[in-house]
Amino acid sequence: MSLKTWKKEFYPISANRVKKQDAIAHSLRKWIGLLPENLGRHDCLINNLTVLYTTDRPYDGLPIDSRTCALCRIYGGDCEDCPLFKLHDTRCNEPVMERPSLYHQFTYHNNPKPMIAALKKCLAIERRGKAHKERIK
Repeated sequence: MSLKTWKKEFYPISANRVKKQDAIAHSLRKWIGLLPENLGRHDCLINNLTVLYTTDRPYDGLPIDSRTCALCRIYGGDCEDCPLFKLHDTRCNEPVMERPSLYHQFTYHNNPKPMIAALKKCLAIERRGKAHKERIK
């Protein structure tokens, strides 16, 4: 296994090529890939906020930041329109004050579970909205 196999399973398309309607699902898939059991299955690890194959150098890996986030690529600097911001009311890159962002919970504690839970909620909200629009037609 390798970073290549990890990407094939959890990051098969670059964030800048994702369509808006697929952005939440793409992000969720990447974050599920950051769970320790999924990294380990591919002999990968996280070092300096980068997914690496155990023998890779940091610049050979996949950074976990706005460059690889489909939602960041879609919404750019307009976080207010991002589903994660709407749900959590915190920008991912906000300085940590009283309540850390979902991204900071990962960066400080190496725990992708809060982001995964939030993305699952966003996906459910999105699907309910689409179903509602279909019923109205």
